[in-house]
Amino acid sequence: MNQHLKKFVDLKFNMTGRALDLGAGEFLDVIGLKKLGWEAEGVDIKTGIDLEKPYFSANAPFDLVYSNYLLHKLKDKARLVKTAYDNLRNGGWLFVHTFDSSDFNSKSDITAE
Repeated sequence: MNQHLKKFVDLKFNMTGRALDLGAGEFLDVIGLKKLGWEAEGVDIKTGIDLEKPYFSANAPFDLVYSNYLLHKLKDKARLVKTAYDNLRNGGWLFVHTFDSSDFNSKSDITAE
């Protein structure tokens, strides 16, 4: 599980909730949140969801919507923010993790280990 997401969850939530991962990749964060007792789901191009287009989960709203290492790959970055907002409950949290070009995860041809 992304260590920054884990710190954010520990800081902002005093109980488990419901989360949506936009750009879930290998679903490691979804699995990590489930281990912590969260209800979590993820979407990704691998699951047939193109996040360049509007997406609304049938399970919305969520307490937390998050995205790791995706924003730089999208042409329409505002679409991701709109999708997150549309899937959040009032008072929910958005977590977006990005990086600089020196970060190992910035390479688009990386495969999961």
